[in-house]
Amino acid sequence: KYFHPASRRSIPMVTFLALVALLVGLELVNITCFLLKLYTTEGMILFNSILLALVSMVCVFEITLFSNRFRTVLKTLGAINQVSTDSQVKRIVWITVTGNLFFFTRAFLESILCVWLLLWWKDE
Repeated sequence: KYFHPASRRSIPMVTFLALVALLVGLELVNITCFLLKLYTTEGMILFNSILLALVSMVCVFEITLFSNRFRTVLKTLGAINQVSTDSQVKRIVWITVTGNLFFFTRAFLESILCVWLLLWWKDE
């Protein structure tokens, strides 16, 4: 919770690059399975839908988490400096709501596509 000189801090760019590498690796697995004819284009679309729904839900979680952290820091700084931070907090809340609405809607639509493709694939 607090900064300690001996503690090891995470490097955001390394984390981001690791997540991008993971997504690229999963897409390469998807492409390889398609090229080996393990499944058709519908299977490839299904894989991508599941992956994008998961990524969108992770985005909702992370946006909410970081928004809460930003608000806590702003309120603390406002209390220390005896300055009102209400407008900044409201702005962060609206950004959070907008971002979460976008990513949740995306995850919901991708999930509907997944169910529809699974039902269609089952009938085929």
